[in-house]
Parts: sequence; structure tokens; C-alpha cells
Amino acid sequence: MLGLCRLMERNHGNNMLCLITVFCIYNTIINMDVNIIIRITPIGITSLIAVSIANMTRIGSVFEQLGMFVVTVTLGIVIQQLIILPLILFVFTRRNPYVFLISIARPWMMGLATTST
Repeated sequence: MLGLCRLMERNHGNNMLCLITVFCIYNTIINMDVNIIIRITPIGITSLIAVSIANMTRIGSVFEQLGMFVVTVTLGIVIQQLIILPLILFVFTRRNPYVFLISIARPWMMGLATTST
């Protein structure tokens, strides 16, 4: 929208300057609102977690389940990274996938560490 206003400003002179100023101010206000929300989000999430923990009767059982979840997700990612993806690469390229994985070790470890794969 702002780009269209800039284009029209070239054709119509300073008549569009007021509209461009309004959009710039609106953009600044939206950015300020988003920054406020981002800054207070951790407080809200911490409060929700605290309420959930306060309502638990058997905390040990919950942490045991959470630990099993972490182990399951980590194992799934390791299986995907070390077996499934190399197998797909081998099937389609007939290259040794582990030589390729060594050549991309840094991004591969970043993906494994952040579990974004």
C-alpha cells in the first residue's frame, strides 16, 4: 500500500504526502504495540505455567512423562537424521550419504540441536 502511495506521489506531486505520513504513523503505532506484546509475553507464559504447576497433585509423574516425551522426540529426530534422510539421499543419488552429511556437519548439527527439522 505504501509503495502504491509512493508511486502516486510521483504522478500527483505533494497531494499524496499527507496519506504517506498517515501510513508511516500507523506503521509506527503498530510496531510499538507489537513490541509491548512481545515484552509482556514471558510474564503471561510464566503465569500460566505457575498456575498449571500449582494445580498438579503428582508432580513426579508429570516430570516423568515430560522426560519420556523429550527422549521420544530426540530419538525420533536422531532416527530421521541418521537413517531415513541418508536412505532417501542414497536411493535418489547413489552416493554415500554419510560423506555428504560430514560435508554439511555444521548446519546438520544446528538442525539437530534446535529440532527444527
